[in-house]
Amino acid sequence: MRMCILVGVCLTLQVLIARADSDVEWWGVFGGWSLLDHRASIPVYDGQPECGEFTRGRSSGILFGVSYDRSVLPWIEGSLRATLWHRPARLELVTDNGLEAYDPAQGAYVPYLRRHVWNATLRYLGLELSGRIYPLRAIGLEIPFWLRVGGDVSHPAFGADYEQTEEIIQPAALLFPDGTRRHTIASGAIPDAATTFGVVTSVGATLPLRERIALMPELGIRYGLGSIRSTYQWTVHAAFAAVGIRVNWSTPPPEPLPPPPPPQPEEPTTPLQMLSLASPEPITVQEAVVTETFPLLPYVFFDSASSVIPPRYVPPIDPERFADSLLPRSTLGIYYHLLHILGKRLAADTTAVLLITGTTDGREVPPAEQRALARARAEATAGYLASCWHLRPSQLVVRTIPTPSIPTNPAYPEGLVENRRVELASEQQSVFAPIVHERFREYVVLRSRATLRTESTLPTAGWELEARYSNAILARRQGYGTLPSVLGIDLDTAALAALAPQIADRDSIECELRTETAEGRQLQSRVFLPIVRTTSKFERRRLSLVVFDFDRAELSPSNRALVQRFVAGAITPRSRVRITGTTDRLGEAAYNMQLSQARADETRRTIEAILPSVHIEEARGIGSSQLLFDNSLPEGRSYCRTVTIVVETPLDPSAPR
Repeated sequence: MRMCILVGVCLTLQVLIARADSDVEWWGVFGGWSLLDHRASIPVYDGQPECGEFTRGRSSGILFGVSYDRSVLPWIEGSLRATLWHRPARLELVTDNGLEAYDPAQGAYVPYLRRHVWNATLRYLGLELSGRIYPLRAIGLEIPFWLRVGGDVSHPAFGADYEQTEEIIQPAALLFPDGTRRHTIASGAIPDAATTFGVVTSVGATLPLRERIALMPELGIRYGLGSIRSTYQWTVHAAFAAVGIRVNWSTPPPEPLPPPPPPQPEEPTTPLQMLSLASPEPITVQEAVVTETFPLLPYVFFDSASSVIPPRYVPPIDPERFADSLLPRSTLGIYYHLLHILGKRLAADTTAVLLITGTTDGREVPPAEQRALARARAEATAGYLASCWHLRPSQLVVRTIPTPSIPTNPAYPEGLVENRRVELASEQQSVFAPIVHERFREYVVLRSRATLRTESTLPTAGWELEARYSNAILARRQGYGTLPSVLGIDLDTAALAALAPQIADRDSIECELRTETAEGRQLQSRVFLPIVRTTSKFERRRLSLVVFDFDRAELSPSNRALVQRFVAGAITPRSRVRITGTTDRLGEAAYNMQLSQARADETRRTIEAILPSVHIEEARGIGSSQLLFDNSLPEGRSYCRTVTIVVETPLDPSAPR
């Protein structure tokens, strides 16, 4: 009955497909190979499940058949297939059923082992209905990749035979009563072979061979839904690879009509579509001269229960050419070169000593193993520095503590990750001196939003607006239905800042509007956004203090010394100062706001104590509202526990730029 219902559904759907508004029909043949996974619950002896059950088996088979395909949409086809599946099966079980037998060779009783094998030959006729989707065609790309999804019904129309054998494995000298070690228990046709159902999905491509002939390779899986036998549970799943050839038997298109006569001159008409600027204000990019100080985070974080230095800390370098000036102009880019920075400085000053302290999170290994893991981490760090930079053993002092002296709160999973680390320290201040990139050009986008006005005399079905400069796409918007009379567009500030060196002092960004009318007509119009590149009248100096300890607002002695040196070199009587405190994402937002404000206030008091005449415009905390770095990384969270000091000083017109 289920087979009749499914066949009826398939035929009904195929009729609907055949009535679709399309004349493209394909007939084809296909063949392939399948890997079969049998899942069963069949007793070795009928009615005696306590003697063991066949449960699992794998085999391979072949399939071939014929297909009929018809286009429903330009990117969807309906497909009907008739398939002959050869699905052999081999189910095997070794059991002793708790029995023992005397083995003359060993002179003792041993388990009585027997191998039971169920071999079956299943030949199914399947009827399959599926849909083939070309996803890339749906977005306008003529790439013949497709995804096929459907269902099938299969019946053992060409036979389902089996043979069950039994073989003595141990003891070797024992025979069955018929004098054999292996004999057949039963064979013949499977009496309860049933109709099965399945879900099929595959991927493939349509590769044209000639004008109306195509090759169809595909890979797929079939998930069986029904049991092969009606009295016992036995399902089969398949992974298959197939290749087919199909031919387009559709009526060829008619001969093209002769070209129409040349159009007669028409009176000038109003343009069908117009795009204009709603505001004359230009996009603005500002160039500034920046000096930035990058303090070093003195931690190397490790994976759980591991003493292997993570690869991000050992980027490949040439020690002979390594220099601070060649480091990236980014906080994390510099941090991942921490070991090389320290190694070069220790190699240059052989009197300098680096204290390397290994720690654990206190939970990743049993307590008895914590010191060993902490020491292994410290020794791995020391070994890498010594081998890469040829340091003296006396320059590297290794010590261990089970957990950090100032840990991150272990109540957070992120806190445990941050406590798996090696802490680095040195009495020589030069070893941990910050990296300073001096007087480099930085570009900031001050205005990135534009507003455009549109006019269209025809109803629209869809539209797309794109802004680009020098073939680089800066923004894209699209929509369906009526074209809005006003369109706002936000440019990609990161992409625009990267392009800024190419932008002239007065330049333009091309905006193109493409629309499709309700009748399917394609329209285009363009307008050019003005863009200007200005130069800041101030030189900026930035310092991000590293690092406040977790849940602390006090400045460490090293940070106080860093602030003192920065203030002495960066702030003049004409300078203006802004201080911004931040936190990581851990904890409540309101508490983080208070903590970041406390850090900003503490920094302000420190600067004013050093330079009472300083002009500080603001000192504010923003909590975790604007995360500076990726907080899924322990170093990203650590660098967010900071205060950023920005000093802007008017440029001397006579100074070199």
